[in-house]
Amino acid sequence: MLKRVSLTLLMGLVCAFSAGVVLGQSFADSKPAPNEYSKDLFGKKDTGTSDTRRKFEAGVFFTSLSRGGDGDRVGLGGRFTYDFATFGSGKYVAGWDSEVSFLPGDRFVLTPRANGRVVQGFSGLKIGRKWEKFGIFAKARPGFVQYTRGRQGVTGTNANPFFTSERETNAAFDAGGIVEFYPTKRITARFDAGDTIVRFGSRGSSFYDFNTSTIVPVTLPSSVKHNFSFSAGIGFRF
Repeated sequence: MLKRVSLTLLMGLVCAFSAGVVLGQSFADSKPAPNEYSKDLFGKKDTGTSDTRRKFEAGVFFTSLSRGGDGDRVGLGGRFTYDFATFGSGKYVAGWDSEVSFLPGDRFVLTPRANGRVVQGFSGLKIGRKWEKFGIFAKARPGFVQYTRGRQGVTGTNANPFFTSERETNAAFDAGGIVEFYPTKRITARFDAGDTIVRFGSRGSSFYDFNTSTIVPVTLPSSVKHNFSFSAGIGFRF
C-alpha cells in the first residue's frame, strides 16, 4: 500500500513537471527576440539576465521520511525560498529556505514516541553553485517534527486504567544536499536528500504492567534519532 501511494504521488509530480516544461517552452518560443524596447512581466527591460532578478520561489513537493525498524512515511508539502545574496557574477547563491510538510500515515512503530502522523517544518540556509540549466546546493535548516501520537501514557486507577495519546513536538535539524534543474527561467525541478535529526527530550510517562495489573511511572530519557529524508518537487520563480 505504501509503495502504491508513493508511486501515485510521484507520478502526479512528474505529470505536473512535464506540463510546466511544455507551457514554459511554449511561452519561451512565443516571446519576441529581446531588444532595447522588450520588457518582462515586471515591466522592466529584458537584458537577458532577468532570471537573476527573480529572488523568490514557491513550490510543492512529495517527501518521504525513513528510519530503520520504524518503516517509511510519505506525504506532501509546500516550500518558499528567498535568494538574499549572490556572489561571483550570480554563479553562487545564498537563500533562506522554508518548508512545511504533512505525512499522513498513522503508524505505530518500534519507537513509542514516534507514533502517529507526522507534521514537520524547517527554515534555514541554502547555499551553492548555480549554472544555466542546473544547480547544486547544501542546506542546513533547524525546525521541528511533530508526532500526533508521540506522547502516550496511562492514567486512571490500577483497576480501571485509561490509555492516553497526545501530540508531541520535538526539535529537529535538516541537513543535506539539493540538486535543481531549470527547464525554463521560471520553472525549477528540485530534489533533496539528507538527514532529518530529531531530538526527543527527557520527560515522565507511565505504562500498564499487565502481569501485576498496575500503572508503572517511568522516565523516558532524552535521545537523538536520525532519519533519511528525500523529496522531489516543482517550483515557480517570481
